[in-house]
Amino acid sequence: MLGSCSNNNSTHSEPTNEAIDSIAFYLDKANDVHLSTKERGDLAMKAYSWTHKLEDSLKPSYFISIGTLFYKINDHKNDIRFSKRAYDLASKLNDQKDIARSSFNLGLFYLKSDYKSDSAYYYFNKAQYAYRKIKDTLKTGLSILNMGIIQRYENDLLGGQTTIIRSIPYFEVAKSDRFLASAYNSLGNIDAELGDFKNAIKNHQKALKYRRRLNDKIFEAKSLNNIGVVHKDQKKYKEAHDYFNQAFAYDSLYIKDAGFYALLLNNIAYAKLKRGDDKDLPEQFFKSLKIKDSINDRVGIVTSKTTLAEYYADKNKIDSAKMYAYAAKDLAEKLKLKDDLLESLLILSRIENKDKALEFTRQYIQIKDSLQKKERVAKNQFARIRFDTDQIEQENMQITKHKKLLVYALIALFLAFASIYYLKQRTYKRRLQAVLDKNYTEESPAPEVQDKKKELDIDELTVQQILKDLKEFESGTQYLQEGISLASLSKKFNTNSSYLSKVINTYREKNFSTYINDLRITYAIERLKRDGKFRLYSIKAIAEETGYSNSQSFSTAFYKKTGIQPSYFIAELKKLDAR
Repeated sequence: MLGSCSNNNSTHSEPTNEAIDSIAFYLDKANDVHLSTKERGDLAMKAYSWTHKLEDSLKPSYFISIGTLFYKINDHKNDIRFSKRAYDLASKLNDQKDIARSSFNLGLFYLKSDYKSDSAYYYFNKAQYAYRKIKDTLKTGLSILNMGIIQRYENDLLGGQTTIIRSIPYFEVAKSDRFLASAYNSLGNIDAELGDFKNAIKNHQKALKYRRRLNDKIFEAKSLNNIGVVHKDQKKYKEAHDYFNQAFAYDSLYIKDAGFYALLLNNIAYAKLKRGDDKDLPEQFFKSLKIKDSINDRVGIVTSKTTLAEYYADKNKIDSAKMYAYAAKDLAEKLKLKDDLLESLLILSRIENKDKALEFTRQYIQIKDSLQKKERVAKNQFARIRFDTDQIEQENMQITKHKKLLVYALIALFLAFASIYYLKQRTYKRRLQAVLDKNYTEESPAPEVQDKKKELDIDELTVQQILKDLKEFESGTQYLQEGISLASLSKKFNTNSSYLSKVINTYREKNFSTYINDLRITYAIERLKRDGKFRLYSIKAIAEETGYSNSQSFSTAFYKKTGIQPSYFIAELKKLDAR
């Protein structure tokens, strides 16, 4: 626990020894779990009062110990206070051991006590570097694993997957079945979210194997539950039900982990519902909800109310379905649970009247878009943190070891950017050729198959009339008018916005905004191909010609459809003209 002594002295001074003994005494007393939180906190502060008598080299270790004590008694203010003091002083002293311990503690604080993804990721990244330097294999792997988990929380799924895979060799070297199980469990969760169900099951089975070695029955049951969830996500409800029941068969689940017991009970009930087995339903849903309510599991309560809404919707008891769907929605909004909020909005869009259903659909799309933007921001944020940390490490190595390392790092960075640039150019060339080769005017709408009719609550004559009007609309250029909207086009077709929206979503397989954008961009592409004068227009002028109020909106829509910027497309067309 102690830091290293000064090279010039083989023993501490008398005041220092007195301080060490006093700090150890008060910390030992403070760790007595039979004392009240206040008493333990007061003892920790008494330990701190002696630290001013210590040499600086000894202080970080004791600050860490004091901070850890406050973490145990949930005094987050003092936890972060002492962890930061330890980190700052250890960094000043370049004490890698205490840098590793304090930055890891700071990462845990921002991950578990006051969630801030960027701060948590930053400190775990610092910790993994420091632990690697002191050759602590297990803690290096654990720091990297936590970084991957944070990336998953922020929807950077591919980045999180790559990071977690990096942690596995460290756990293998350390022979840690516990953290190997955690790593494979996290990978299984990410695979499921990516829709890679085969690998999701494979990784959850690996996690189960390591958990069985640990002989931890609760974690074994959780892995079985996770495998069941993957089957449920694939709508394989029989297999899901089998795995849920295997997990439920473990002894004393309720006593050991009431929250998990309630979650598992809800999963079993849901699988039964989807298999058409109404036995003990909805009683099992209510039992699960009651347990969650008794332990104040508010996240679990949202899930239970969502599944109850779905249950009553399936039973055509719309008033009850609405009651639970709105309750789930309100609590999900309060807790800022975006995924759960999306589920409740999806249910409400199916069971509410047309106007409200459209509003909930709009909210669903808006939140979905915001999550995608958040994902992009998170990816850039994590990349920047890694880059900044790498840069600092290279500078430190230049000062303390070999100046040539910085040159090597810059060369590597240049090569990396050169490779990225080359790959980007090659990708752009491939996409350009695809645009040049494709005749967008011959794009056919989605096939009007019989199955699609079943999806619409609209009479057949109305559907056919709207499709006829759409075909005529697509053959003209009215879609180039600025400000065209679902409402204005519905009025032109003598129908309502709901019908038109549903027909476009079903038969063109896109929402109204994407539908109009695709028509406009197709027009722009084909005209740019054949009209040399049009290629001389500015991007702003082309945007106005094709119905956009500004060049940014046009460029965004163009890139979304083609994967290339319009300025690049025009420049390449001009090069072809010059040949």
